[in-house]
Amino acid sequence: MANPSGLSHVYVGAAARMRGALSGIFRQTVGSDQWELLRKGLPERMDVQAITIHPTDPNVIFAGSQSGPYGAGIAGRAGKS
Repeated sequence: MANPSGLSHVYVGAAARMRGALSGIFRQTVGSDQWELLRKGLPERMDVQAITIHPTDPNVIFAGSQSGPYGAGIAGRAGKS
C-alpha cells in the first residue's frame, strides 16, 4: 500500500508485565531512532495484542487489547471500536 505522505512507520504493541513498565502502541518513523508512545484517547494501561492499519487510509490504525478493540486516527482521535 502506498502512503501519499511518503512517510513510513513501524508500529509495535506492548503489554506491561512488570510494575512501572510501559504498555500501549509505539510508533517509529523509518530511519529515525526515536519511538513515540501513542496515548491520546487510549486507556493509560493498554496491553496490546494485535495491531493493523486501515487498508486504504494509513492514518488510521486499529488495536486489539485486553479490554477490546480500539481504532485511532494518527492525528489523535481514538475510541473503542
